[in-house]
Amino acid sequence: MDDSSGGSPAGEPTDEVFDRITDAVFALDDEWRFTFLNEHAEGLLESDEAALLGENVWDVFPAAAESTFRDEYERARETGESVSFEAYYDPLSTWFSVRAYPSETGLSVYFRDVSGRKRRDRALREAYEIASDADRSFDERVGELLALVRGTLDLAEGVLSRVDGDTYTPEAVSSADGDGPAVGESVPLDETLCARVLAADGAMTVADAADGPTAYVGTPVYADGEQYGTFCFYGGAPRPDGFSEWEVTFVELLGNWVSSELQRRRTIDRLTALDEVNAVVRDINGTLVEQSTRADIERVVCERLAASDSYEFAWLGVVDEHSGEVVPSTAVRADEYLADVTVSAAPDEDRGRGPAGRALRTGEVHISRDIETDADFAPWRDHARERGVRSAAAVPVGTDGAEYGVLNLYSTRRDAFGEQERAVVAQLGEITGLAIAAVEHEREVEHKRERLEFINRFLRHNLLNGLNLVTVRSDLLARSVDDPDAADHVEVIRERVDDMAGLIDTMRTFMDAVIEGERHRGEPVAVREVLDRKLSLAREGYPEATFRARDLPDPGTRVLADELVGEVLENVLSNAVVHNDTDAPTVEVRARETTCSLPTDPETGDPLPPGHAPSGAEPTDEHPALAVEIADDGPGVPDGEKERILAKGVTELSAPGNGLGLYLVGETMRSYGGRVGVGDNEPRGAVFELVFPVVERGA
Repeated sequence: MDDSSGGSPAGEPTDEVFDRITDAVFALDDEWRFTFLNEHAEGLLESDEAALLGENVWDVFPAAAESTFRDEYERARETGESVSFEAYYDPLSTWFSVRAYPSETGLSVYFRDVSGRKRRDRALREAYEIASDADRSFDERVGELLALVRGTLDLAEGVLSRVDGDTYTPEAVSSADGDGPAVGESVPLDETLCARVLAADGAMTVADAADGPTAYVGTPVYADGEQYGTFCFYGGAPRPDGFSEWEVTFVELLGNWVSSELQRRRTIDRLTALDEVNAVVRDINGTLVEQSTRADIERVVCERLAASDSYEFAWLGVVDEHSGEVVPSTAVRADEYLADVTVSAAPDEDRGRGPAGRALRTGEVHISRDIETDADFAPWRDHARERGVRSAAAVPVGTDGAEYGVLNLYSTRRDAFGEQERAVVAQLGEITGLAIAAVEHEREVEHKRERLEFINRFLRHNLLNGLNLVTVRSDLLARSVDDPDAADHVEVIRERVDDMAGLIDTMRTFMDAVIEGERHRGEPVAVREVLDRKLSLAREGYPEATFRARDLPDPGTRVLADELVGEVLENVLSNAVVHNDTDAPTVEVRARETTCSLPTDPETGDPLPPGHAPSGAEPTDEHPALAVEIADDGPGVPDGEKERILAKGVTELSAPGNGLGLYLVGETMRSYGGRVGVGDNEPRGAVFELVFPVVERGA
């Protein structure tokens, strides 16, 4: 209020001075009668001076007689001090800010209309209460803010819009007469004033448009630093004076709140989705190891994803070699969608340019963060929109060059699959690929195992039948042969047939161990007895060699092995002589106690071969073991060959006549839960170490 009268009101200003004051002013005498009103006062009180002069204020304005106005005026008269207050006068529907100055002759009252400020304060207060009400959803709060601003600005419509490319879509609407635009009903952007707001990238007003709404004020809203749409108000009567600075600021202020809330919601949605997909990955990672087929793995992955709140449906597709189409191998909640669409892997087709086709061609994750604006998603847009889909991702499934298809995810979240979420789903594709590769490998191994077992049984059956026939015929022949030389030949035949039958039986045992793998169980074997027997046979078979034994295990010591253990020992003893470069080889056999890592039965403490550990069995490096060392004085084994000679397919060091080879020695020892090692002997030669788990120690 401009108090530029130049002196105290008690100093009885002249009428001329009163007229120069910018506030409304009236004066009352000591009988509460009007003695003066300036022009501003006449306007605010909606009465002219001639009608009021000499009239009692309480008679003319009876509603003020029982109000704050009278209380404050009387207080000023009684105390002789000025008073200031704000009060609402209902008959005039106006808030007044008042200062009253007492004088010897009465009271001078300066006042102004503050209804606009009051409305602004109330609007700001209500806006704050709405925006800060965490019990209401974002959509509810936006609706109430639209209604508040629309009412405050006295306009017909309030709209929060989403702009997708050239399309304008109302997302929330407040209408004075209920006849506003329909939520979700899109129109071309260039038919709206909002296009000008977005082009200007700032608030814009129209006081009286020649076409379109008569009055308009709007501001852009943003998310992720990009234009999301507009927060706008329009309609009602023309605004010849335009919109006040405060009105534009009010719209901008709440538009900024909408922007920040959109960003907050997106951040929360992304973090929630990230948490969910991480949980899905952890869940799948633990569950996939339990699945036995590729179909099971695909089903688990799609089920977990579709069951989360972040994704609407999921399917995994592979390329049909004949048609080039991406056909579903597994789908969860996607059947209706897939029934309506076709996806291709061909880059020259429209249906091959979407996320799935690109992911298959590049081996990388491809996304459509907004299907409405992604031109490459056009072939599927209508069908996806019908199911509420706003974004989609295609994740290649594979590992180490092996490709198993593409995992397709669909979300109702616009702008889903941000950088972090994309990294997690990419990891999911790799994990799924690894799991599929593992079961595919296991399936192939099982197939090879079955073929090998069939061949083994077929050969065993036919060879044994043939050998049995040879045995019978040689027995008959032996009875009818009188010539000693011929009889010797027949005996050699019979011995070789027996050897071959024994070899077939040995191979049967070995194949059982290798083919059955985890199903094969060893048994306690008195290894000292087997060692003694094989040493005796070696001395007889290689008289030129010297076989020494020391520190052999006690006869009562039993190790985890089977009937093949003799063949294992015989093979290594034979190799020590056959591959020796001296005329009189020396071979030393010794034993020592050691440990090995092996699962143990939690109840008995007994060692268990690989694959037989029940729940609760833990591997330990402290399980008792027996190391049988066979050392020779031959040329030794170069460091680069030590691992290779135990590898599959190496037969250079195989003992003549039995065909078992060191590879088979290693496989057999591993089936026991033991191991084979090759080291250097001093001063020359090699040491082969066979480590057996100990089941029972000797006395």
